[in-house]
Amino acid sequence: MKIKYSIECWIVTNNYVLLLEVKKGKRNPNFLQPVTGGIVAGESSILAACREINEETGLKLQPNQLELIIKDYEVYIPEEELKIMKDAFLLRLKRQFEVCISDEHVGYWWVHRTEVKKQLYYESNKETFTLIEKHL
Repeated sequence: MKIKYSIECWIVTNNYVLLLEVKKGKRNPNFLQPVTGGIVAGESSILAACREINEETGLKLQPNQLELIIKDYEVYIPEEELKIMKDAFLLRLKRQFEVCISDEHVGYWWVHRTEVKKQLYYESNKETFTLIEKHL
């Protein structure tokens, strides 16, 4: 089984959560998710989170601004014989900001935290948000 290491970052301000809209793919419609991304060789998960946040939103930050909430959350994708190991971070901001989305996204939404799980496509994102929400 192949193993992939990734991060997920939940950006929250005043009970609103930033969700990015991902382009329609071969197997999925357009969908919403938090900042996500892979960890490159030699990179720590917290530095990967900072890099992905910058790439996907334009926001530059320091690692000490992130809170590691979940370490090594396992997601299995049997049809691809893939196990994803992800660390999930929380970034608390005082206010919303205008997101400069990357070319892998088609939009972004600030969603009230009570509506987030209804808007997410992947079960693993719903599960990690349930754990993140306990820290809000």
